[in-house]
Amino acid sequence: MTSVFVGGCALMVAVGTAFAAPVTLSAAMTVDNQFIASISTSPTTAGTTFLTGNSWPATFTGGFTFTEAGTYYLHVRATDLGRPEMFIGRFTLDSTDGTFTNGSQLLVTNTTDWTVSRTNYGISPETPRFIGNNGIGPWGTFPQMSGAAFIWSETYASTVYFTTEIVVVPAPATLGLAGLGGLMALRRRR
Repeated sequence: MTSVFVGGCALMVAVGTAFAAPVTLSAAMTVDNQFIASISTSPTTAGTTFLTGNSWPATFTGGFTFTEAGTYYLHVRATDLGRPEMFIGRFTLDSTDGTFTNGSQLLVTNTTDWTVSRTNYGISPETPRFIGNNGIGPWGTFPQMSGAAFIWSETYASTVYFTTEIVVVPAPATLGLAGLGGLMALRRRR
C-alpha cells in the first residue's frame, strides 16, 4: 500500500497486484503400491509433502493451499513393490486464479499433461505410458477418479517421478493506479 494525498486527505492505494484469496488444490489418487505427493516451486526439487499413501488399493485424498501467486509443480514419487504398476489421480483447483497445464481447474492422470522420469523430478522427463482407462485391468474402478487413466513410465522402473505444472496468478488490486487517476480527475473537476 502507498499513501497518496488528494485534496489534503491521505488515501491508501494498492499499487500493482495483490493476491486476493488462496487457491486450494484437492487431490484423490493412488499408486500401486505407494506414493509421496508434494508441491514445489522447482521442477527438480520435491518441495512440501501434502499427501502420502502406502495401502494399495485405497484412494487417498488431501489438499494444498497456495497463498502466493507463482508457478508451482505437483510432484508424485510413485513406487511399485512388484508388478503390475500404475498411478491414477484426479486433481482440482477451487479458483480460476489457478490453472493446470491443460488451462483448466481439473486435471486427471493422462499422457498429455504429465511427464515422468526414472531418475528424479525433472531429470530426463518423458511422456508417461498409457496403461488403460479407469476401470480396466487388475485394478478395477476408482469412483473418485472418473476420467483418469492408469499411467507409468514407458520403460519399467520400480520408482518413478511424475510432474505437472500449476500456475497461480495474482488477482487485480481493488484500487490501482487507474483508480488513482480517476480520483485525481475528480479532484480537478471540483
